[in-house]
This record gives sequence, structure tokens and C-alpha cells, in this order.
Amino acid sequence: MNWREMLPKGHPLHREPEVQTPALRFAFCETITASSISPWHIRRLTSRGKKLGGGADTPALCGRKVAWDLELEVSMHHLTQCCPKCSQLYREEHA
Repeated sequence: MNWREMLPKGHPLHREPEVQTPALRFAFCETITASSISPWHIRRLTSRGKKLGGGADTPALCGRKVAWDLELEVSMHHLTQCCPKCSQLYREEHA
């Protein structure tokens, strides 16, 4: 659950919890040392969903420890900006 889901329904920033569709079982994420030129990683999401503000609860597919998720949904189009190992493992699972 992210902070927007915790806000009351009438609040302008409230957002309903995301349904776990196949595309939402994964998230692009970054390490704690990420910079503007660091490659993204991909991690498998738990029932807690995305951790946009930190506290990622699973490692990246490549095994790296990651810190937070990105808002952007994982898609084949964006895999070029991703760690080569994460990209390869994601493609193998979705072939």
C-alpha cells in the first residue's frame, strides 16, 4: 500500500489500490546509489505492491538490492533503459 491509497477517498490525491494484473507483478526500480544515468532494474512485486517512497521488499531479478520503485509500468519498450541481466530474465519469463 502506498501513501496515496491511505488517504481518505474524497482527498484529491487519493488513489485506489492497484489490481495485480500480469503487468503489475513487476516494477522498474532503482538502487540507493542511483543517479540520472544509472540503469533501472526490475523486481517482482509482493502483495504490498510498489514502494515509491523506498522500502522495496524484494531484490531485483538480477539479485541486486534495490531501494524504491518507479511509477512507470514495466513494458518491453522500456527494457533498453534497464540492467541487461534484469532485461534478459524478464524477457525469458514473458516470451
